[in-house]
Amino acid sequence: MDHLNKDLYRKLSVEESGFRIFQKGWWLDVACVEEDWDAVINENNGRIESAWALPFYRKHGRKVYSKPALTQFIGPWIRREKNHTDASWESYRLKKCESFIENIPPFDIFRHTFHYSFDNWLPFYWEGFEQTTRYTYVIDLTNEVEEIEKRFAAKVRSEIRKAESKCRLERADDVDLLYSLVMKTYERQGMPAPYSKEFLKRVYDACIENDSAEMFIAYKDQHPVAGALFVHDSMSCYYLVSGADPEYRNSGAGSLIIREAVRHYHGKVEEFDFEGSMDKNIESFFRSFGSVRKDYYSISRIDSRLLKLYFLLRDSLR
Repeated sequence: MDHLNKDLYRKLSVEESGFRIFQKGWWLDVACVEEDWDAVINENNGRIESAWALPFYRKHGRKVYSKPALTQFIGPWIRREKNHTDASWESYRLKKCESFIENIPPFDIFRHTFHYSFDNWLPFYWEGFEQTTRYTYVIDLTNEVEEIEKRFAAKVRSEIRKAESKCRLERADDVDLLYSLVMKTYERQGMPAPYSKEFLKRVYDACIENDSAEMFIAYKDQHPVAGALFVHDSMSCYYLVSGADPEYRNSGAGSLIIREAVRHYHGKVEEFDFEGSMDKNIESFFRSFGSVRKDYYSISRIDSRLLKLYFLLRDSLR
């Protein structure tokens, strides 16, 4: 039986393993500032077998399922029983996804990204959804630290040595300072920041309350030159937010911060997730840390006939 129950989902996401940080109820409550979220719960004889949180917002009377800011992915949680073989587990996952799709509340637009461990989108394809493959880069933290750092590109190792000789690195608790560095990064690119300082503070405070974040700031001669915020769950840490003063872009401080985060999280979680980028320069930077490329899905569907017509006409005029 499938039904909607956010309170039950919140409780489940705390008690059960396997929930990524972006899937947890407390994260969704904080991240969905201008949005809301549904939660589809699947039970069998009183036992919850699967659950899926679905953030959404409304615009011009249209309901849009889409992930909120700073939320890398959303996807279903499915309980794997001890008696599942690989073959039976695959069949079970397909069946649960089909059930989820049948029970998604009515929408006009659906746009969600899934963690790379979700590797079969066929149930969505069968129901008229579309898929775009995106990429992230991941460092395996189960390897020894020395082995991990040997895989850094020579340029990265050189940047770190330079930064170590000229910069001071501190664990921090200053959202205002971090956001000022974030703003400098976006201003250099001529782009607005995709989230406000108030939003970042909400997210940070919730992560600290749930023991799920670390912030690092690098200084050169008492001047803050770069900073980053990392969040984590029991499985992975995520390179959530970063910023740098463009006057010190060649300081190597950004690489030093990543190296420090790798060392900090080693032995605590299994993976360091850069959260990916389709930007050519950013992709190259992430890859230079010896990380492994992982593909993940962005899945979408438009149900509104008017919006389908709008997008069809827009694309035909390009």
